[in-house]
Amino acid sequence: MSKDASQTFPPAGTDALSRVREQCTQCGLCVKECAFLARHGTPLDIADRYATGRGPCPQMPFECSLCGLCTAVCLQSLPLDQMFLAMRRAAVSRGCRVYGTDCVFLGYEQRGVSRHLSFYALPTGCDTVFFPGCSLPATRPGLTYRLLRHLQRFTPRLGVVLDCCTKPSHDLGRQGYFEAMFGEMRAFLLSSGVRRVIVACPNCHKIFSSYGKGLSVTTVYEVLSGSRRSADRRPERGHVTVHDPCVFRFETSIQDLVRDTLREMGWEVSEMPHHGRTALCCGEGASVSCVAPDLAHTWTRLRAAEAGRQRVVTYCTGCSELLSGSVDAVHLLDLVFGRVVGSRRQRLRSLFPLTCVNRLRLKERLRREFSGARVRERTFAADAGERQYGLTRNRLSLLVSLAISKLFALRR
Repeated sequence: MSKDASQTFPPAGTDALSRVREQCTQCGLCVKECAFLARHGTPLDIADRYATGRGPCPQMPFECSLCGLCTAVCLQSLPLDQMFLAMRRAAVSRGCRVYGTDCVFLGYEQRGVSRHLSFYALPTGCDTVFFPGCSLPATRPGLTYRLLRHLQRFTPRLGVVLDCCTKPSHDLGRQGYFEAMFGEMRAFLLSSGVRRVIVACPNCHKIFSSYGKGLSVTTVYEVLSGSRRSADRRPERGHVTVHDPCVFRFETSIQDLVRDTLREMGWEVSEMPHHGRTALCCGEGASVSCVAPDLAHTWTRLRAAEAGRQRVVTYCTGCSELLSGSVDAVHLLDLVFGRVVGSRRQRLRSLFPLTCVNRLRLKERLRREFSGARVRERTFAADAGERQYGLTRNRLSLLVSLAISKLFALRR
């Protein structure tokens, strides 16, 4: 990683603790909204205990979903999620391994950044790439390909990058590993002439917006907003409600675009009590389920209770996959491109190792499509960081699972 890349990462959360101690009025609004705070106390109580060395225990900040709802309802707009992220980083820097080596999200991340699943294709003159993230190619490889082809209508020299933005490590406090991995990817893109990234994943948008200095980022929804009528889809009619991903709670323009898209397609949109700025986490935020599954399930149950029998449309693949176990949840892109959803066969395709099969097959298809482009697979690995956080023991199982998946993919 270049020196320039390493200097682009802001020290998030460094002043959050002091701000909370100085400005929190203990009004109780955030505690009322959050089961995590209801369990551990007001932000001021937690900050005081932490600052005076009386706690909290190392596990506590890893039980926060970092969803930002507390900040959204706070009368002082205190950066409470940044305080808990800073606590996570501090715990990791002291060698704490609260989340363990079997965290499903770290395994997902490891596969995403491996040379087996990563793929970069940059046509000559390419300054814009489509970055679909991990979950969309894993669960919807055909839709990902159709979306790429649709985007190419407006950006003929569009490149594509199959990789992971390493937000799981970022949220788990593994800052050194995150900076090394994301910094290497960012440096490569910039050195290759890329200046714009189109993302399909809200989490990727958050990472590129916060750390992708020199790279502008936009969502596929913003690009599609000017071309909805030409997308390959059939008209729909009916009633839906919208689940806004928590990382987009302050992105009102994107929230409005999503609702405009649904209405133009003929859907009638109603709102749940928590939406937009006060959206609820689906339960997958910040890998809480690896540490406190009961708290993670609390968010899922709350969202399901508010949705009732309504069809829930979201624009985050992780949210749609998790919520589909409790409600009738679909991805917005499923509707835009007229994809049949909700079948048992499709749900099975979203399970490991079939997610690897989906990504491998998409990668091979793109390799053929971009035969004349500059291509690469990710070979950089922050090995020191993996040893520090006890992940090298998973390397053998990772390679074995990928080998099995590749054989399965090639035989189909």
